[in-house]
Amino acid sequence: MKNIAQNIFWSLLFAAGFTNIMAQGVSSPRLLNVDKRFNLSYVDSIKKEHLYYLTQLPKIPRAITRDTLKLKTYVYLAYLYTYTAITQRDSSLYWANQTIEEASRLKNNFYKAEGIIKKAEFLERFRSNYQESVEILNNVLFIPNITSKQRFFVRRLIGVIYAKTDNPNATSYIETLINDIKKTFVNEKQRAPDLYNLYIALAETNERKKHFAVSLEAYLNALEEVKKFNQGIGLAYLYASIAQSYIELERYTEAENSINQAKALFDRLKIPLDESINFTTARMHLKKKEYDKAAIKGETILVNVVARKFKKYSNVYKEASKILYDSYLGLGNYEKALFHYQNYILIKDSLEIVKKSKEIDELIKKYDIQQVKSDNEKQILAKNNQIQRLSLSQYKNEIENQRLKEVLLKEKLEKERVISQDQAKNLERLTEKRRYEDRLEKLTIQQLEEKLSFQEQNRNLWFGLTVITLLLVGAGMIVMVYQSKQKYKFKQREAEYQQRIAQTEISALRAQMNPHFIFNCLNSIQYYAARNEADTASDYLTKFSRLIRLVLENSRSEKVTLTNELETLRLYIEMEAMRFQQKVRYQIQIAPSIDTDVIQIPPLLLQPFVENAIWHGLMHKEEGGNVSITVTQPYDNHLQVIICDDGVGRAKAAEFKSKSATKQKSFGMKVTAQRIELINQIYHTHTHIKIEDIINAQGEAKGTKVIVNIPL
Repeated sequence: MKNIAQNIFWSLLFAAGFTNIMAQGVSSPRLLNVDKRFNLSYVDSIKKEHLYYLTQLPKIPRAITRDTLKLKTYVYLAYLYTYTAITQRDSSLYWANQTIEEASRLKNNFYKAEGIIKKAEFLERFRSNYQESVEILNNVLFIPNITSKQRFFVRRLIGVIYAKTDNPNATSYIETLINDIKKTFVNEKQRAPDLYNLYIALAETNERKKHFAVSLEAYLNALEEVKKFNQGIGLAYLYASIAQSYIELERYTEAENSINQAKALFDRLKIPLDESINFTTARMHLKKKEYDKAAIKGETILVNVVARKFKKYSNVYKEASKILYDSYLGLGNYEKALFHYQNYILIKDSLEIVKKSKEIDELIKKYDIQQVKSDNEKQILAKNNQIQRLSLSQYKNEIENQRLKEVLLKEKLEKERVISQDQAKNLERLTEKRRYEDRLEKLTIQQLEEKLSFQEQNRNLWFGLTVITLLLVGAGMIVMVYQSKQKYKFKQREAEYQQRIAQTEISALRAQMNPHFIFNCLNSIQYYAARNEADTASDYLTKFSRLIRLVLENSRSEKVTLTNELETLRLYIEMEAMRFQQKVRYQIQIAPSIDTDVIQIPPLLLQPFVENAIWHGLMHKEEGGNVSITVTQPYDNHLQVIICDDGVGRAKAAEFKSKSATKQKSFGMKVTAQRIELINQIYHTHTHIKIEDIINAQGEAKGTKVIVNIPL
């Protein structure tokens, strides 16, 4: 909606410029129809025409005309690429920079300002970099000889950014600019696009502040302005926004009229109905507590998401899931409500991860540019960085998926616990009701007995008492059996709940071990990168990628084979040996009777102890030292792993005040201890760790021995 004014401006500008071109034998490209700007194939065809047109400009004899038309085309391409596929949108920034560079060379301040404006629009719209965008726009105001129209456009864009960032001066800034435009431009059609965009920004600012009456007034002012230059898609979207304000004010009849006007415009333009209309309709049904109609609209949106493959698929799916959650919650269908709420949370968190990942990628790019100096080093590190990013990306996705599953499982378990409590309360109420009914029944029988006793006297007395006794005993037995069954079901459900909680905690702890382990590996990679040792860094990254694959494969399972665990351990020690200049030596000895491909143990169970031996035992010795790992099976159902080092010993290590070392030890050992405790709790095993000092004949500590006993 907000770019309609720009479309009109460029259409008029190009129409004037291309009239002269046809006289030179160079056919002018088509201009974008704003009502079709979301049709990717159509936009792509217009873009190709302008790219081809650039190749034809050298045929124009006059240099001044040729340069001006080239700058116009650069700016229009920067505008066109904002409506192409997501993978091509960065080209908009490229053409904006080309405009700035070429206009600066030609000393053309008008197109230099246009290029900077396009760059600022790109940063604001697709990068959400509002601060840099405002700084760039303020610089445009100091460029000499720019037009008053450009100055107002820059100020308008700044006002829009103020509105998006909830700047406290946004409202006063926009209102001042509206008054200035009305005073400066007498021609209503000329000033309409700027006023339309400013009224929209003013409406959205008040909408976020929940000032819906003020927001509606601004939207209606925008409606008057847009009718002066656009009767198409922009007007349709505006009707949808107006309907939303009416809904918030509970003016449902007017809201339905606005929705119908928007639908009529989409039909007239032969464009598929935009999902914003369905969203607005669904929200109106929710507001009116028409939950069944809201649910139907929500399901329709989800079907359209899959069928039409929207550009903003995730955002649309997220909002549709939220509407369906609210609808089914209102209908009392808690199963479907929980399902859609889980989808809503999952997509919402995923979008946050994508946003953070983009920020990380930007930082990595800046770091690469600063660190890599020679062309040879650039090629090597670029390849290795690609492998690293792929591995880390897979790892981040795996960890995030695990975290999301655990969050959803915990929420589900919590809901089940609440439901169980509700069932227990219902059972208690039912039992009380049964007791009350029993008391009534007893009273009724007693009254009947008295009547019979009065009529039949002693003859039927014993018979009546027997019947009463049997009824009471039978009723009591029925209640006791029923209560016993309910109590057994409740205890069984509580036991299952506790076990699922414990399993969730184990998954969470295992997910915490992986980042801790990867963090230590990345420290070593940073060490070689800082020293610019390209060959060593390449070798190290190769080992690191193999190690990452093992960690990702192992993290999917609660247990892994002993072969995988020892291979992971071997790669880790070799990487630490490279880190400490081969001062760390190791031996892994496995008893011949052990089948490492059959025996399974929890993943990353041994690594923290080996890490502890290297960082706290060997790193304090200048000459380094040895780590030995011995794997035996003293009994058929028992595995024993002994990790020995000839380091400085526990007492000496405690004297060294190394904050980083302390943190690593406390984290890795603490998480491992928690994992072992939970494993023992769930599987009723007795995995235990024993740590001893190795003492020589003189009573001096010459290393540390860790004995890990694992039941199979």
